[in-house]
Amino acid sequence: MDNYKPAPDGILKLVDKYQLDKQQAVMIGDAVFDLQMGKRAGVNTAAAGWGAYDIHAIKAERPTYLLDQPQQLLNI
Repeated sequence: MDNYKPAPDGILKLVDKYQLDKQQAVMIGDAVFDLQMGKRAGVNTAAAGWGAYDIHAIKAERPTYLLDQPQQLLNI
């Protein structure tokens, strides 16, 4: 793979390989680049608000889901 985050190549490769429905796929990350990658791939995004990155910058990306705790992943 030649392109890295925020390019959508990695997600699109997985979606294609496993014949996934992009509407049901979710890119989970704690960095702005993770969320940008998910949006560029056309999948839902979930921001891990407990990560090391600036929560305000993550919120500015308007993720589909904003999670405060890892347990919330189970509800997606």
